[in-house]
Amino acid sequence: MSEDVAEARDPLRACAARLRVEFVSRTADKMPKPARELLAYLELHPGQHNVAALEAVLPKASPGARALARRNLVKLSLEPVAATLAPKKARHALNVHQQAAYDAIAEGIASRSFKPFLLEGVTARAKPKCT
Repeated sequence: MSEDVAEARDPLRACAARLRVEFVSRTADKMPKPARELLAYLELHPGQHNVAALEAVLPKASPGARALARRNLVKLSLEPVAATLAPKKARHALNVHQQAAYDAIAEGIASRSFKPFLLEGVTARAKPKCT
């Protein structure tokens, strides 16, 4: 299982590219300039925003968002992790021997009883081309 499970990670330690921030409440307390600017921006632009994208508009948005989250003035959440970043590959066609082995193994699994199998040889390896 992936170590990058959203529920197990602390949003305050997450990468800014995967972190979303949303305005919760305003305060009259003194704050550093980056946090103050970020809070004002979020109040004027409702909804969730990607912290890394905000860095282009507001320098030091990432540390500001984390500081504001510690004071419960903004809500931080993680963007969902894609199951895979690579496009899905089409299933390749099996040759006759591979298909027979696959069918036998699938039948063994479906029967829910122990059936040993021995696969021998290199599967689907391309022969080297001679030049």
